[in-house]
Amino acid sequence: MPMEKHHRNPMRALLAAGHIALLATAGCGTLSDRQIRLGDVDLTPASELVSVTIDPDRPVVLRALDGNLLADIQVSNRLRALSYVVAPGVHELWLSSAPYGQPLLPQRLKCYVLTASFKAEGKYRIAFDPDRQAPVLEAIGTGVQVLGVLVDSPFVFERECTWR
Repeated sequence: MPMEKHHRNPMRALLAAGHIALLATAGCGTLSDRQIRLGDVDLTPASELVSVTIDPDRPVVLRALDGNLLADIQVSNRLRALSYVVAPGVHELWLSSAPYGQPLLPQRLKCYVLTASFKAEGKYRIAFDPDRQAPVLEAIGTGVQVLGVLVDSPFVFERECTWR
Protein backbone atom coordinates (compact mmCIF):
# COMPACT_ATOMS: atom_id res chain seq x y z
CA MET A 1 0.00 0.00 0.00
CA PRO A 2 2.79 2.55 0.51
CA MET A 3 3.35 2.57 -3.27
CA GLU A 4 -0.15 3.97 -3.85
CA LYS A 5 0.78 7.11 -1.93
CA HIS A 6 3.40 7.94 -4.55
CA HIS A 7 1.09 7.60 -7.55
CA ARG A 8 0.07 11.01 -8.81
CA ASN A 9 -3.51 11.90 -9.48
CA PRO A 10 -3.66 12.56 -13.28
CA MET A 11 -6.32 15.26 -12.91
CA ARG A 12 -4.23 17.07 -10.32
CA ALA A 13 -1.19 16.91 -12.59
CA LEU A 14 -3.16 18.45 -15.47
CA LEU A 15 -4.45 21.25 -13.26
CA ALA A 16 -0.93 21.99 -12.02
CA ALA A 17 0.40 22.03 -15.57
CA GLY A 18 -2.40 24.39 -16.57
CA HIS A 19 -1.53 26.79 -13.75
CA ILE A 20 2.13 26.71 -14.73
CA ALA A 21 1.26 27.41 -18.37
CA LEU A 22 -1.03 30.26 -17.33
CA LEU A 23 1.66 31.78 -15.11
CA ALA A 24 4.29 31.39 -17.81
CA THR A 25 2.21 33.12 -20.48
CA ALA A 26 1.02 35.87 -18.14
CA GLY A 27 4.55 36.50 -16.90
CA CYS A 28 5.96 36.83 -20.41
CA GLY A 29 3.64 39.56 -21.65
CA THR A 30 4.89 43.08 -22.23
CA LEU A 31 4.00 45.90 -19.90
CA SER A 32 2.31 49.04 -21.14
CA ASP A 33 4.57 51.82 -22.37
CA ARG A 34 5.51 54.31 -19.70
CA GLN A 35 5.08 58.04 -20.35
CA ILE A 36 7.01 60.45 -18.15
CA ARG A 37 6.24 64.17 -18.15
CA LEU A 38 9.28 66.45 -18.14
CA GLY A 39 9.88 70.16 -17.78
CA ASP A 40 7.02 72.62 -18.02
CA VAL A 41 4.54 70.34 -19.80
CA ASP A 42 1.80 71.26 -17.32
CA LEU A 43 1.84 74.79 -18.75
CA THR A 44 1.41 73.52 -22.31
CA PRO A 45 -1.99 72.61 -23.79
CA ALA A 46 -2.22 68.81 -24.09
CA SER A 47 -2.85 69.11 -27.84
CA GLU A 48 0.64 70.58 -28.36
CA LEU A 49 2.69 68.08 -26.37
CA VAL A 50 5.71 66.34 -27.87
CA SER A 51 6.39 62.61 -27.43
CA VAL A 52 9.98 61.34 -27.33
CA THR A 53 10.36 57.54 -27.21
CA ILE A 54 13.60 55.76 -26.35
CA ASP A 55 14.14 52.83 -28.72
CA PRO A 56 14.06 49.66 -26.59
CA ASP A 57 16.31 47.73 -29.00
CA ARG A 58 19.09 50.38 -29.06
CA PRO A 59 18.50 52.36 -25.86
CA VAL A 60 20.30 55.31 -24.38
CA VAL A 61 19.58 56.77 -20.95
CA LEU A 62 18.03 60.23 -20.65
CA ARG A 63 19.80 61.90 -17.71
CA ALA A 64 18.59 65.52 -17.94
CA LEU A 65 16.38 67.93 -19.86
CA ASP A 66 17.65 71.48 -20.25
CA GLY A 67 20.24 70.97 -17.51
CA ASN A 68 17.72 69.66 -14.96
CA LEU A 69 18.75 66.17 -13.85
CA LEU A 70 15.97 63.58 -13.75
CA ALA A 71 15.00 62.24 -10.33
CA ASP A 72 15.48 58.61 -11.33
CA ILE A 73 17.34 56.92 -14.15
CA GLN A 74 15.43 54.37 -16.20
CA VAL A 75 16.39 52.22 -19.16
CA SER A 76 13.97 51.54 -21.99
CA ASN A 77 13.65 47.82 -22.76
CA ARG A 78 11.47 45.38 -24.66
CA LEU A 79 9.17 44.83 -21.70
CA ARG A 80 8.51 48.54 -21.22
CA ALA A 81 9.47 51.22 -23.70
CA LEU A 82 9.94 54.64 -22.14
CA SER A 83 8.34 57.73 -23.64
CA TYR A 84 8.91 61.24 -22.40
CA VAL A 85 6.39 64.04 -22.87
CA VAL A 86 7.87 67.52 -23.26
CA ALA A 87 6.69 70.95 -24.31
CA PRO A 88 7.46 72.05 -27.88
CA GLY A 89 10.54 74.21 -28.46
CA VAL A 90 14.31 73.86 -28.32
CA HIS A 91 15.56 71.42 -25.67
CA GLU A 92 18.97 70.16 -24.66
CA LEU A 93 19.01 66.46 -23.75
CA TRP A 94 21.81 64.94 -21.68
CA LEU A 95 22.08 61.28 -22.63
CA SER A 96 24.40 58.45 -21.70
CA SER A 97 25.06 54.88 -22.64
CA ALA A 98 23.81 52.19 -20.30
CA PRO A 99 26.59 50.16 -18.66
CA TYR A 100 26.36 46.48 -19.45
CA GLY A 101 25.80 43.94 -16.72
CA GLN A 102 29.36 42.66 -16.27
CA PRO A 103 30.79 44.62 -13.34
CA LEU A 104 34.31 43.14 -13.48
CA LEU A 105 35.11 44.32 -17.00
CA PRO A 106 36.39 47.89 -17.38
CA GLN A 107 33.56 49.97 -18.79
CA ARG A 108 33.31 53.55 -19.91
CA LEU A 109 30.16 55.57 -19.64
CA LYS A 110 29.62 57.56 -22.85
CA CYS A 111 28.02 60.96 -22.24
CA TYR A 112 26.28 62.92 -25.00
CA VAL A 113 24.54 66.24 -25.47
CA LEU A 114 21.77 66.46 -28.06
CA THR A 115 20.10 69.79 -28.84
CA ALA A 116 17.00 69.79 -31.02
CA SER A 117 13.91 71.81 -31.85
CA PHE A 118 10.74 69.87 -31.07
CA LYS A 119 7.57 70.78 -32.98
CA ALA A 120 4.13 70.79 -31.34
CA GLU A 121 2.35 67.44 -31.58
CA GLY A 122 5.57 65.86 -32.85
CA LYS A 123 6.61 62.28 -32.32
CA TYR A 124 10.31 61.51 -31.98
CA ARG A 125 12.47 58.45 -31.35
CA ILE A 126 15.97 58.31 -29.88
CA ALA A 127 18.17 55.31 -30.64
CA PHE A 128 21.87 54.60 -30.33
CA ASP A 129 23.40 54.31 -33.80
CA PRO A 130 26.29 51.80 -33.66
CA ASP A 131 27.70 52.96 -37.00
CA ARG A 132 27.99 56.58 -35.89
CA GLN A 133 28.67 55.64 -32.24
CA ALA A 134 26.18 58.25 -31.03
CA PRO A 135 22.51 58.66 -30.15
CA VAL A 136 20.28 59.85 -32.98
CA LEU A 137 16.99 61.68 -32.57
CA GLU A 138 14.61 61.06 -35.46
CA ALA A 139 11.40 62.93 -36.17
CA ILE A 140 8.95 60.14 -37.00
CA GLY A 141 7.32 60.65 -40.37
CA THR A 142 9.80 63.24 -41.64
CA GLY A 143 13.09 61.36 -41.39
CA VAL A 144 14.84 64.46 -40.00
CA GLN A 145 17.69 63.35 -37.72
CA VAL A 146 19.81 65.09 -35.10
CA LEU A 147 23.03 63.48 -33.87
CA GLY A 148 24.19 63.64 -30.25
CA VAL A 149 27.72 64.90 -29.50
CA LEU A 150 30.10 62.97 -27.22
CA VAL A 151 31.17 65.25 -24.35
CA ASP A 152 32.69 62.86 -21.79
CA SER A 153 33.71 59.22 -21.36
CA PRO A 154 34.63 58.35 -17.74
CA PHE A 155 35.18 54.88 -16.35
CA VAL A 156 31.95 53.64 -14.72
CA PHE A 157 33.54 53.20 -11.28
CA GLU A 158 35.50 56.45 -11.48
CA ARG A 159 32.79 59.13 -11.71
CA GLU A 160 29.57 60.29 -13.34
CA CYS A 161 29.34 62.26 -16.57
CA THR A 162 30.55 65.83 -16.74
CA TRP A 163 28.14 67.57 -19.09
CA ARG A 164 29.72 71.02 -19.34
